[in-house]
Amino acid sequence: MLYVLPLNIERLYLPTVLRTFGYAIFFATMTLYLKDLIEFPVFFHALTASGFIRNGVAESLCSGYYSHGLRTQIADTLNRGIHSDFQSVLLVAVKEMYGSLCLIGTFVLLLMLLYDVQPVRSTMSKMPKLSKLGKIVKKGMV
Repeated sequence: MLYVLPLNIERLYLPTVLRTFGYAIFFATMTLYLKDLIEFPVFFHALTASGFIRNGVAESLCSGYYSHGLRTQIADTLNRGIHSDFQSVLLVAVKEMYGSLCLIGTFVLLLMLLYDVQPVRSTMSKMPKLSKLGKIVKKGMV
């Protein structure tokens, strides 16, 4: 029987922090792009609608795909007959899903970084440099 190392809670801190940081970057970027595309009276309506789409539709689809993949991994691990108890089978399935999702996420991130969307880049305002942002924040605090 294959021995599976226990999963300490400390191993989940970094993925949780990275996911939260990704959410913050996503919503800040979405807010900045909506600011340029939509006039102010309907800005908050558009922000709310895009949040509903992201949190409602996308979350439902992703959780459905994840639960289907987890069931498939559990069935595959049980069919191989490597583990005898369900806890180790579930742990192996979660680790396999985590690894594949990390690979998919890295591929999607690289694809987004390499893909240049010219109509979006030419119509949107440019992000200010960090030094300029620091000066604006310092000026606002005085």
